[in-house]
Amino acid sequence: MEHHQSIARPPTALAWIGTVLWLGLAVWIVFAAGVTRTNLAPLLILMLPVAVFGPVALIWGLYRQAQATAALARDHAALRREMAKLSDAAKTSAQRPAVAQPAPPSHGQSALKLAEPSADMPAPVSTADLVLALNFPADAEDKDGFRALKRALTDPAMKPIVTAAQDVLTLLSHDGLYMDDLAPERARPETWRRFARGERGAAVRDIGGIRVPEAVATVSDRLRSDPIFRDTALHFLRIFDQLVTRVEPRMTDTELSRLGDTRSARAFMLVGRAIGTFD
Repeated sequence: MEHHQSIARPPTALAWIGTVLWLGLAVWIVFAAGVTRTNLAPLLILMLPVAVFGPVALIWGLYRQAQATAALARDHAALRREMAKLSDAAKTSAQRPAVAQPAPPSHGQSALKLAEPSADMPAPVSTADLVLALNFPADAEDKDGFRALKRALTDPAMKPIVTAAQDVLTLLSHDGLYMDDLAPERARPETWRRFARGERGAAVRDIGGIRVPEAVATVSDRLRSDPIFRDTALHFLRIFDQLVTRVEPRMTDTELSRLGDTRSARAFMLVGRAIGTFD
């Protein structure tokens, strides 16, 4: 059984302790230095509240940022647990033996009958569900997202890309890179179609719409230093490229635009730009 580490919320007590200690220190400094209204210039009188309460605002700002980061990490961990459950369920479904159907009477003639599709075999994933699956559920309560993700994980043609995207997104999160924080410059649908049909270079450069230098540098360093990350990233780039080529003919312009705004597509843009795919 996999052990899931709980992600603790930042303790409020630390923020209060820091606040009280700083205010106490500030009061002590003021009285120890003999600061009064008569021996301070008017400008220093105005700056005194800033000097005293500025660090307090900084303490609570850092506390709120830590709260947001912890909440995002908890959501990410919950999504990983739900995805693991869906993946396990998909494996169990794929191993389920087909029910043998009784053969009809031969009437003296041997007949060769092709196997009929099983009623348990899932229908192909629709383009709308594919987009939802590649964006991954927004949170643990995203029922439509999990429904689409389950459909994709039970489709042999779609499961590899969902799994590869999940692996890359998980590794990127270890470096604090979350795709929701990286808003891309969106490429036009016709640019995606050119990319799907094999064009490369300046004509499809807009596909690499994430141009955040710090994030690109972080991924570049990880690609050079971590062979596991590099192999996972290259596999993801290759399989996402193949997916776009395969589904582009049956997608509308709106669906292509939505595909290009999924978390998986953003990871493709970020890793591809770090490798130099769009140079």
